[in-house]
Amino acid sequence: MPHWAGAALPSLIVIAACLVLAWLALWRGPRPWRWPNHRLTALVRPRMAAVAQGFAALRNGRSGAELLALSVAVWFTSVLNNYLLIRAFNLEVPWLAAAVVLLILQVGISLPSAPATLGLFEYLVVLALSLFGVDDNTALSYGLLLHAIVLLPTFIGAWLFWERGLSLVHFSRNEGLHLEPPTT
Repeated sequence: MPHWAGAALPSLIVIAACLVLAWLALWRGPRPWRWPNHRLTALVRPRMAAVAQGFAALRNGRSGAELLALSVAVWFTSVLNNYLLIRAFNLEVPWLAAAVVLLILQVGISLPSAPATLGLFEYLVVLALSLFGVDDNTALSYGLLLHAIVLLPTFIGAWLFWERGLSLVHFSRNEGLHLEPPTT
């Protein structure tokens, strides 16, 4: 494990504790805090209500367990994707590098950026892999290919929407999809 990971451990513990406390507060009900009446309330209250509504699914033990299992599966496949690409590049880094790349990307791309995070994505990958001693050119190549792999399903989905004459309006109106099977 890199030396910086040990130095960051106390911060990670504090952040994790804060997240657990926030989750517990939201678990108790849709209005965990009473907000004073002022302009900020109009902005914050609807967002807090939406967050609380999202956490409401966790109150049901079965739904919460299913959600947790699906979340773990998504994170696992994302780390596995990064790891397999690391192996394809024959990089001599520990498996932890795949998780660090994912973590730095998730935090970094949450900031406003260019469409499809062009440039930022690659920079964050170079930054993450440099922590493990990967040279910038190799890390940039890795980042470009990883970005292409990550965007590929989106492009395929957009093409399928276009080809079948669909739009997001179908979903926003809860009309669902009533597609005919392809004819051969």
